[in-house]
Amino acid sequence: MGGGLERMLLHDWLLIVANSGMRPTEARNLRWKDVEFLETEDGGHVVRLWVQGKGKRRDLIAQPNARIYLRGQTSHRSRENPWCNDMA
Repeated sequence: MGGGLERMLLHDWLLIVANSGMRPTEARNLRWKDVEFLETEDGGHVVRLWVQGKGKRRDLIAQPNARIYLRGQTSHRSRENPWCNDMA
C-alpha cells in the first residue's frame, strides 16, 4: 500500500474516532459488522457504532462527519487496509 493512501486512511480513521467518541480499546475492536448506516425520520443520515471495550458493549451515534470518513474507508476495503481487516 502506498504511503499516500496509508496516510489518508489513517487520517480518516482518526477523524472517525474523534467524531464518534470511541475509546481507544473500542476503536481497536471495531469491525464492519458493528457499523450501521441509518436514515432518520427527517431524511438525515447517522451512523450507529456497536463498540466493545474492556468487556462492556455499548452503542454510539457518531457525529454526522463520521459518516463521510467511514464511507472513505469503505472505498478502500481490502486486505491492504490495516484499518479494515475483517472484510468478507
